[in-house]
Amino acid sequence: MKRSFFIIFFCSSLLFSADAKVVAAISTLKGLVMVKPVGSRKYIPAYKGQMLKNGEWIKTKDGVFVAIVFLDGSNIKIQQKTEVRITSYRMTAKELKTNLDLIKGQTWSDVADQGGGGEFMITTPTAVASVKGTEFDLDYDIENDETTLIVLAGEVSFAGELGTILAGAMESS
Repeated sequence: MKRSFFIIFFCSSLLFSADAKVVAAISTLKGLVMVKPVGSRKYIPAYKGQMLKNGEWIKTKDGVFVAIVFLDGSNIKIQQKTEVRITSYRMTAKELKTNLDLIKGQTWSDVADQGGGGEFMITTPTAVASVKGTEFDLDYDIENDETTLIVLAGEVSFAGELGTILAGAMESS
């Protein structure tokens, strides 16, 4: 009796820990979107509804687009010619600590209200955009080594070599 209880408990904790790594899902895609799973060196084709895990990479080519939705309700649209790594983990049932490493390209973000404990950042090689709940567009131009931020709603703390600014709605930096 004790042995069967232990086996059921162990199996259920394995299932729970596997689910804990899932942080987002692909809601829409156009074209051949590629995902590099954690621990893999190769990108594989993505599909609509695919669960995304902490540490995975997403890559799009010319004419390709993908939208992902995070467990906290944040929506991110990854534009063409973009490469981004997802680093995210749950702090509570509906709060995540998320950082997208934008290596090149452009993302549009509609970030859910992060409440007291959640955090959402996008990091490029030249800047960091940190938000609590807003809508913005971030573009990293690898050729010119420049990051451009356009805030559509809310506020974004934007930090770069020249310091940190608080950009409000309909402002760009």
